[in-house]
Amino acid sequence: MAMNSTAGVIQFSETPKGAELSGDFEASKTGITNLMVPNGEFSQVFEFMEIPLYVRYRLVDSKFGIELLTGLNAGIVVGNNAYIENQYGLQNIGETMDISTFNISGTVGMGVNYTLGKHFSVAVEPRFNYYLNSINNNESVEFRPYRIGFYTGVTYEF
Repeated sequence: MAMNSTAGVIQFSETPKGAELSGDFEASKTGITNLMVPNGEFSQVFEFMEIPLYVRYRLVDSKFGIELLTGLNAGIVVGNNAYIENQYGLQNIGETMDISTFNISGTVGMGVNYTLGKHFSVAVEPRFNYYLNSINNNESVEFRPYRIGFYTGVTYEF
């Protein structure tokens, strides 16, 4: 069983709970049946391990610093799952076909740093990330996800 989606074709590994297969007289000749799935929300979850290469430009260099950030991420897919959530709970139903295992994305952002001492500082960075290539290898599917993140951390400089 398969279903079209924005990111590509979802290949079902199992029939969701509460689903029914239906067919008519013609189905016995063509072998095509319909799957009726109970109401629910479909979601696709892609997990990436990213290797970033960023360039930072410090606009303000004082106790309170401001930086611009840009760069590229090499993303390696480590998870590809499709789910349905309905009255039967959250069910893993399969995965999206033709997902590329290696992808490139671009990042832009701005960092705000506050120096705590000689070597320590605290940073807050809003970032925007966009995939430069479609994450699906099928030429009829063009899916380039994006994300907006808010990153925080403590930095030690030596």
